Amino acid sequence: MPSPNTAYQIISGELFRQIANFLHGKPCKVIAAPYDVRLFYREDEQDDTVVQPDISVIRDEKKLSAEGCRIWR
Repeated sequence: MPSPNTAYQIISGELFRQIANFLHGKPCKVIAAPYDVRLFYREDEQDDTVVQPDISVIRDEKKLSAEGCRIWR
């Protein structure tokens, strides 16, 4: 699959910068793709779904791991 086009990358980069600037000093992490967000139904289950949003805002640092962000739905 080819990478996103130039206009897309510029817009995504600007959005990332604006969000990161707004959240500076707050207990949030802003992470750009590629970055795995793993969605689970319960804490004891295997990965149900893995997505890679263009920009992730993680409000709870306990959800961060070496493999990405873990979210229970």
